[in-house]
Amino acid sequence: MWASFFSHFLNSAWFGKLFNDTYSASFIRSKLFLMSWCPDTAKIKKKMIYSSSFDTLKKAFVGVHKVIQSNGPDELEQPYIEGILKSTDRK
Repeated sequence: MWASFFSHFLNSAWFGKLFNDTYSASFIRSKLFLMSWCPDTAKIKKKMIYSSSFDTLKKAFVGVHKVIQSNGPDELEQPYIEGILKSTDRK
């Protein structure tokens, strides 16, 4: 599931997507997060347009637990994303 989902990010100049992840910590958790992708190789003007568009998108989604921005392929891997989500868990 992760590979097919995140392949959309790698094949686009920029991308934003709402995603619900279920993972195991001490028990099963489910979190809604908004993921953005803007590669480091994008031109400055496109990054600026994307940033302002994504800010509007963030305001439109109420109830999103976390917003995660990725700029490189290593930041799209499942362990990295789940690590960010788990860091927000109450202990």
